[in-house]
Amino acid sequence: MNSIPLPEDIAHEDSVFAAELSSVNYEIARYLVRMMDDDAGRTPSLSVEGERALATRITRVGQSMQARADQRELTEIPDLCRSRKSCGEQR
Repeated sequence: MNSIPLPEDIAHEDSVFAAELSSVNYEIARYLVRMMDDDAGRTPSLSVEGERALATRITRVGQSMQARADQRELTEIPDLCRSRKSCGEQR
């Protein structure tokens, strides 16, 4: 049975997720700049290990985003007026 998390738990999880997403976004930007610098011959490319580590972080953030969407779907309060019948309107 799934329990609905408390609002403060959701807020904390959202803050942690946002911080990780921001951090990964920064690393992606650095990766892209480094790729362009490598193409221009200015700096060596990122190591294979570094590239794999970034790919792992991106994957984990993607999985966290999917889990967040799944949780939101489970805990969302439906809009009862989306259906005309539930608002008293009938065709």
